[in-house]
Amino acid sequence: MRLQTFLWTLLAGSLGANAHPTASQPSGSGQKSECNNPAPTPPYGSSYDRSPECWHSPAHRACWDGKHNLWTDYEDLSKVPKGVVRKYEFTITNGEIAPDGYAVSKMLVNGQYPGPKIEGNWGDTFEITVKNKLTNGNGTSLHFHGIQQLGTNRMDGASGITQCPIPVGKSMTYKWRANQYGTSWYHSHFSLQYTDGVVGPIVIHGPSSVNYDEEYTLMLTDWFHTSAFTLFYNEVHGAPPIPDSKLLNGKWKFPCNSTDPRCLSNKGGFADIVFEKGKKYKLRLINMSTTFMQTLWIDGHSFTVAAADFVPIEPYKTDVINVAIGQRYDVIVEAKADTCEQTDFWINMKNCLIPPGAPPVECSAEDARTGIV
Repeated sequence: MRLQTFLWTLLAGSLGANAHPTASQPSGSGQKSECNNPAPTPPYGSSYDRSPECWHSPAHRACWDGKHNLWTDYEDLSKVPKGVVRKYEFTITNGEIAPDGYAVSKMLVNGQYPGPKIEGNWGDTFEITVKNKLTNGNGTSLHFHGIQQLGTNRMDGASGITQCPIPVGKSMTYKWRANQYGTSWYHSHFSLQYTDGVVGPIVIHGPSSVNYDEEYTLMLTDWFHTSAFTLFYNEVHGAPPIPDSKLLNGKWKFPCNSTDPRCLSNKGGFADIVFEKGKKYKLRLINMSTTFMQTLWIDGHSFTVAAADFVPIEPYKTDVINVAIGQRYDVIVEAKADTCEQTDFWINMKNCLIPPGAPPVECSAEDARTGIV
């Protein structure tokens, strides 16, 4: 069964039991008129429309194309929509960036971090050509996290397992079909390259167990100012390295010392997204971290969890969510926060440490404020 109600109910209960950390909120403009005239809430239905003529729309997200819907068995390839072919070209290079305001040498996809989004629809076939133009002598590869690769195992991108690394100056074209739908990410599967920047989001549009109007992708990650290849040798004889910083959608403001030449005051900042009051938004959460699970919440808002990894689930509500390394959640947020005193709200993200063999401890003392609605 696709919706394993009992098991997911148990999981929902365990995730929903997290204590909600607190944080101060950003100041807002305070629009008193909204208090007197609140925006109406769209008439979302609570029941699913299973009719074969039902098409994907904000009020009917469980439907797809009049033939396929939330209950279609996507592990039977004969039942998956035909889709179209979507082509991408990625070039892996070395470069210097400062996503949190602190300059570092990293590996980039098409000159950027995070790399470009791979996006398409359920049933589409993706052709991704990867060119290796690294100057450090590294081979490379791309793994498409969570993609089942039914019939295309050699396209899984696991260097040394399903393929040889792509040599410097060479390229490889990966080709696979999206029989699943939801949220994921791609990353290098060669040595430690994903920690050093070779990552990007994957969005495959399809049915949803919760209705929504619009969507955003939020990439959560810890961040290191030292190369992962250097940190690895320290980890061999000790504990996993502690990140220097963190990023939301490749941005944050690291509190560095202005006398440090690598501290760039004109770089870094808070990622932001825009809500319109009364609408529902799907947030595609992806944890691209190396060391830490990330705990996320938004001041003044709660979540309805609609999917875990590539599996739509029976929805449940919570106001804080833990996202493990490599894990993805689709959550729906309704923009109905009180805007009488402010119209900006912090997106908070931080880690909670649980040492091996020890009981859970309090969340870290780091500043949780990472982005802004």
